[in-house]
Amino acid sequence: MINLYILKGPETGKSFEFKSDAIYIGRSPESEAQIRDPLVSRKHLKVSLKDQKYRIIDLQSSNGTIVGNKKIDPNIEVDVEEGVPISIGLSVFSIGKPCAEEILPNFDSTMLPKGGSLIDKESVNQRYMQYANSVNFIYKVSDLLKESLELNDVLDKIMSHIFDLLIGIDRVFIILIDTKTMDISKVISKSRGDHVDRDMEYSQDIVKQVIRDKKAVIISNTYSKEDIEFSKTSELINKTGSVICVPLINRSQIRGVIYIDTIGKTNVFRNEDLELLNALSSIIALIIQNSL
Repeated sequence: MINLYILKGPETGKSFEFKSDAIYIGRSPESEAQIRDPLVSRKHLKVSLKDQKYRIIDLQSSNGTIVGNKKIDPNIEVDVEEGVPISIGLSVFSIGKPCAEEILPNFDSTMLPKGGSLIDKESVNQRYMQYANSVNFIYKVSDLLKESLELNDVLDKIMSHIFDLLIGIDRVFIILIDTKTMDISKVISKSRGDHVDRDMEYSQDIVKQVIRDKKAVIISNTYSKEDIEFSKTSELINKTGSVICVPLINRSQIRGVIYIDTIGKTNVFRNEDLELLNALSSIIALIIQNSL
């Protein structure tokens, strides 16, 4: 039997008990011990119990495995004492028994070797906060599937959750279309602060392109013809700094878009922001459809 105790990271406080004598730990749901940590590999390491001794093998993980502040070599079986802190990604765990309280504070779990260098603590903490915010956003959006709300209330909650996720944005638009005529049927927006020009419209060029191509668009710098097919009359070019526009598709049918932008600020969005919104777009489209 193998006992596993999570001491730090996204799964802090969890413990696992496995009747088998060998388990895999990783980010993949196929692992016996799944750890949802962005810096943990899908199949990070193997833990086994042989002759009443615990042994682990790092399975050539991206960020390595640290046992008692010492990095172990990949593909080599290493004996591990019960209660010794083991670091993978942003997480720390122990096997056999929980780590002693006086040991853990002195254990530097941010020593994550990659390519012979150590990841900066501030960078690690920043990545963890970004990951935590993303997980929180996923939970909040998914919870809307359980609620029976009017359409306007649903849209307002979705926009509020997006503001919580992306602190640097100024405006959010949710634009719905008639699935038969493909004409815009509803536009609802939310702005952050009074300094934002509430009367300023979204870029119709971007929205039309995303609806037509059913493909998300991200613009982190100022607009250019290479980024989007602008009409000559577009007046937003010099006003809007960064844009994300994501199609809302449910059952292969586009139902609208989410349009997010900043006013005069460039390089605000990351590709990870686009990927997260794009991944959740089908759920958001289903939530909207349920409320119609």
